[in-house]
Amino acid sequence: MQSNKSLTVVQNVRAQELYYEGVTRLQDGDIEGAILSLLECSFFAPDNANPEAAAAECYVYLCDLQSAVRHYRRALWMLTRRKREAVRAAERKRGASLLLFSGIPNAPHFLSDDDIPEETAEGEAAAIRIPAATEPSSPDLGFMNDSGVQKDAVITRLVGLLDALSLVLFRLRDFEQALRCTLETKELLSDAGRAVPPEVELHRATYLMALQKDEEAEYLLESIYQTPPFAHFDNEIGALLIQLYSNRQAFVKARELLTALERPDDHAYAQKIRFEPNLTVAKHIFFKQYNYYREKALEQRDLGTISKCIMVSPNDLELVFARAKIYIDSGNEKKSVKDLFQCIKDSNGSHKEAIELMTSVLFSIGSDMEGQTGIEDAIGYFSESLKWRSDNIPVLLARGDCYVKIEDFEAALTDFQRVLELEPMNPEATRRISFLHDLWGCRMMAAGDMQGAEDEFTSAIKANEHEPLFSITVPRRGSPSTSLASPCAMCSPVSS
Repeated sequence: MQSNKSLTVVQNVRAQELYYEGVTRLQDGDIEGAILSLLECSFFAPDNANPEAAAAECYVYLCDLQSAVRHYRRALWMLTRRKREAVRAAERKRGASLLLFSGIPNAPHFLSDDDIPEETAEGEAAAIRIPAATEPSSPDLGFMNDSGVQKDAVITRLVGLLDALSLVLFRLRDFEQALRCTLETKELLSDAGRAVPPEVELHRATYLMALQKDEEAEYLLESIYQTPPFAHFDNEIGALLIQLYSNRQAFVKARELLTALERPDDHAYAQKIRFEPNLTVAKHIFFKQYNYYREKALEQRDLGTISKCIMVSPNDLELVFARAKIYIDSGNEKKSVKDLFQCIKDSNGSHKEAIELMTSVLFSIGSDMEGQTGIEDAIGYFSESLKWRSDNIPVLLARGDCYVKIEDFEAALTDFQRVLELEPMNPEATRRISFLHDLWGCRMMAAGDMQGAEDEFTSAIKANEHEPLFSITVPRRGSPSTSLASPCAMCSPVSS
């Protein structure tokens, strides 16, 4: 036992010498020599974390991140194992002591963690008799107890190296290994009860996107966006989210997020982030994919896709007009009115195609109206149509017919006369005016106003002298035997 103890002391002394030799070489710039000394030190002290941590730093100087990570992992494992074994030993001793009678002072030797000697009593006496002065040298207790390296410091250093290594692997397109590095980092920090740095989460989301795991990446980014620890990374997180939304054609969410990040109302801030690289790239990706999606929607004339594009760009008149035409072609003319009205309004009346289509649509809708309420609605549609084109003769004639149906004869006559102003001798307007005079004449005659009736019938003949009905109904002045009741029965309202 004494020889084994002496050998252990010699090994520790040699390990300490090699450790300080390696550190000295590292400080002198002899990195390779330092690594050799530290590796030899690990041979003599296989459970010591100091040479592993020092060797890891040597590999950092050589930019060999994988080797540095490997040695830091081993150093952390040693520190963790030593602590874990110490806890286990304490638990075993405490558990064993509970099983013994109170009269037995201490646990026997086999309950401890020391090596079992060939002869216990003799070994213990020999160990006790070895004086400290007889040892080859007194090794540094700090080196032997790993006091030169702290677990928290190793974790911090390992986390940084794993993150750097993940970036290198990402550039080498080894996305799986890069993602594993971030997962290991998160596990290390979780075990240590520490928060994950924002940069690590951003890198993890990027690697998930590279592996086309967009759902996981989107969930991760949405969970950290605009949270206090990540407040300074809103632009970076938002840029990644815009890319993800664009990839799955969620252009409305992408547009809203882009607007929120750009803050167009805050001119100073908008100028500040105008050349923000992340936002510039995200904006380019968004518009590239959206424009392609928009072109396909117009090409295929798909109502749902076009409506989705309008939600992204409500003021895109080309999309709005295209949707209006789809509504008209599918028989939903009433739905097209709102889109056509927007085209005309936003273009300040310069959208000629929308104006032409609006007048025809309103004319069609008004012509299909029936009943008192329907006729009044039709008049409203015709009046709205005339706002955009006041010289539309078919609409003027149609509105005049509607006025006749609700017996607003003066308004009807105004519309018909307006047609004659636009197109003198228009046969439709002339015919309607003549029948309007005839209808008025019949009403006056029924009311007993024979003179007024005769004047109206005369006006009807002047307007349309080729209509024989008007000649029959003209009363003969001064001839009391002439009955106007029968001719009046022949009069009919103006046909629509």
